[in-house]
Amino acid sequence: MERLEPRRLLSANVTVSVTDGELYVIGDSLNDSVVIDQAGLTATQLRVSPGDGLTTINGKPSASIFSGVNGIIINTGAGNDAVAIQNATVAAGVQITDPSGNQVFTLNTVTIGGNLSVTNGVGNNNLLIENSTITGNVTVNAGAVFNSQGWCSSSYNDTSAEEILTLTNSTVDNNVTITNISNDNQTNINGSIVLGNLTVTNNDNLSSVCGWTVCGNTNTEASNIFTMTGSSVAGNILLTNVGGRAITTINASSLLGSLTVTNSGDSSCQSSDCYGQCGCTYSQCGYSCVSCTTGNSTTSSQRGDVFTLSASVVLSNVTLNNSSTYTSTYIGNSTIIGNLTAGNSLDSSGQTSNGWSRCIFSCNTSGGCGKCSYTCSLCGGLCQSSTSSASSNNVFALSASAIDGNVAITDPNGTASITSNGSAIIGNTTIVNGNGISSFEMVDSSTFVGNLNFTVGNGAVSVDVTAGSSILGNATFNVPNGATLTISPSQVGGMLTV
Repeated sequence: MERLEPRRLLSANVTVSVTDGELYVIGDSLNDSVVIDQAGLTATQLRVSPGDGLTTINGKPSASIFSGVNGIIINTGAGNDAVAIQNATVAAGVQITDPSGNQVFTLNTVTIGGNLSVTNGVGNNNLLIENSTITGNVTVNAGAVFNSQGWCSSSYNDTSAEEILTLTNSTVDNNVTITNISNDNQTNINGSIVLGNLTVTNNDNLSSVCGWTVCGNTNTEASNIFTMTGSSVAGNILLTNVGGRAITTINASSLLGSLTVTNSGDSSCQSSDCYGQCGCTYSQCGYSCVSCTTGNSTTSSQRGDVFTLSASVVLSNVTLNNSSTYTSTYIGNSTIIGNLTAGNSLDSSGQTSNGWSRCIFSCNTSGGCGKCSYTCSLCGGLCQSSTSSASSNNVFALSASAIDGNVAITDPNGTASITSNGSAIIGNTTIVNGNGISSFEMVDSSTFVGNLNFTVGNGAVSVDVTAGSSILGNATFNVPNGATLTISPSQVGGMLTV
């Protein structure tokens, strides 16, 4: 019997070189793992080591030291890769690119003199920055995929993709910009300082990225999570979530600029039996859906966005824009020096598309064969969409907090519950609710220094201003007949109008 030779596993290889002061780290299509550090080396030297027992550096299974380094450029290639930069100072910038696969990038005890730029393709991507200082900007783009012709991938919709960024005990001297085109997105900022603006955009649908409206295969179960604890941002914070459920939590933090949170639904043409459910083929300069079925499909808008601000200080305005049902806003033990605006409105995610039986992607040749436009043919009148009605159930709670500016709260039809518990509002308060069940409570010695204007449509309405609470300005309640009002004229410093 002939003896078989033992099988050898393929080793991932990383090619490393220095050109014009840049350390180039280029991975292959296998699962690469590397560690870059500077322990015991000079300011312009870096050590590149295998991070596991299967990766080689320039064909060798051991570490190599490279001199004359000012910046780092990394391209991991395909595969599930891990890159760690630790105990190092980089005079210029760091650029990391991951075409595809599941990636883990770690920066630990690193000082970057320039910008940090991270670009990830489709997959589960985890970026961890801890105990580090970035002098320039931090820019993260994750999830969008374009092929060599500039087409956005028609098979992008990876419902399992996840993007995670964690900034812990670190300082960014300029702006932080994060753009995620994925299903589940998390941004965690712990014990860190951002001296510029912080912008986070999460989008689980392709319409704003690919230049077309995506009809179908959007995922209303996607989640977008933003958490900030014990941190400070000197500039403005802008959080934008498109599609899915958004959970925003800011705790024990200081915001010197404004805070704007916008949570919106998916594209106006959300669901169909064509795109995403039938096979798509590439033809000439466009995509055509084939073998499509007809019929109806409906998406739900009950996402349940949650915003929580606790034990924090905001030195400017706070603006909350929700286009979803079942939203919750909690502000506790916090101070807002500027105005607070909270607007809830129904989105288009309650829409029904009645069987897009033939969908066509066509090329926009004005800019070359790049971005695409989306059209649906009339197929016997089946290409129609209608908006279904939906009711909301929104909660706004203010507890042991102070707002120095004005407060404006707007709710759509449905159930709206607004409570002030032991809080003070220095400016004017305006509350406008649509038809439905509305309740307004001032409890535990709440004080509104300015005027209060409370307006609702038809439906059951209750107003309860408990003993010890007061409105020092005028109080106007535009409520339907049959509303229950518990308030005494002695609790209003100005004029009480019902």
